[in-house]
Amino acid sequence: MGIKYKLTAKPKNSQSGPPFVQHFPWLGPSAPTPHVETIVWQKDGAKFVANIELEPGNHGLMCWLKLSGNKVEIDFDPRPPVIQPFGADWPFKVEVSDTETQIVRTRYFSVGGQS
Repeated sequence: MGIKYKLTAKPKNSQSGPPFVQHFPWLGPSAPTPHVETIVWQKDGAKFVANIELEPGNHGLMCWLKLSGNKVEIDFDPRPPVIQPFGADWPFKVEVSDTETQIVRTRYFSVGGQS
């Protein structure tokens, strides 16, 4: 039985569609390729929401954004502890700079007190 989370994605532009976000169990850099799940978002006003259930352990959340200037904040409720990047917290902010056409960022976190 996993722990249930509500995810919220707030795009910079309320006309934007949902971000492409995936989550996966993370055992470490030398572990085999993990099973990856794509987040299925539901529109809720100017934001997007999703519900997921995660088993205890370490996980990764990957966000892929396209188009220069695109920006999104992704948050968890409840907020699991972030383990990488060191010192990071929620919300997870991803932005495509003016000199890029796309960007992929990953946040690693712990579920159920496991690390």
